[in-house]
Amino acid sequence: MMQTCRVIAGTLKRVAASLKLYAVRTLMMDGRLRCPRALVLLALFVTLVCGIGNTQGGTASSGANTAERLAQALYEQGKFVDALPLFANLSADHPSDKVLKERWAWCLFQYATTLSDPEQRKKTLTKAHAVALEANKLGDNSQLLMMLLQLPVDGSEKEYSTKKEVNEILKAAEADFVRGDLDKAKAGYLRALALDPTNYDAALFTGDVFFKQHSYANAGE
Repeated sequence: MMQTCRVIAGTLKRVAASLKLYAVRTLMMDGRLRCPRALVLLALFVTLVCGIGNTQGGTASSGANTAERLAQALYEQGKFVDALPLFANLSADHPSDKVLKERWAWCLFQYATTLSDPEQRKKTLTKAHAVALEANKLGDNSQLLMMLLQLPVDGSEKEYSTKKEVNEILKAAEADFVRGDLDKAKAGYLRALALDPTNYDAALFTGDVFFKQHSYANAGE
């Protein structure tokens, strides 16, 4: 049984290494995050399944109290906005814990997509970069953190389209997606795709929300 577990663990690590390479080659262009959604899936797989996030010595891995367990559960469920205040408080209580800081930074990054005010989004992204840098100084070199450190220091945002209307629709739909309103997000993605049929992000995100809703037949259309 133990030998089988070791084989499975080794296989998962090899898959994770391939995913890391894919993320670096495919998801990042010109030093900017190209595909936040795919980044979520890849980074969380690597961090949570294969331990790339390096939880040695960190309170986030111990589950020592209710707040930590709840924060961890929300994080693994992709409920980053709900997990945000928990990781902020835990990081304040444990300032030398690099894992808590990494997850706080990621939650800030996700929260920024839900903000409609450009200045608030910029401030939140700047904070996410600053917290990620703190984690890095504590010795965190995980793939997820390295991707977060690619965020512009000034909090400037990714543009989804050169067409202002399409860009705004996609930003709003992304915020809906992060909040869990998949139907509203899907409607936004489809509207953007109708206005700009060649938009890569609109097509990708539309397929993604169909996949998340288990509508596999429509995901590839």
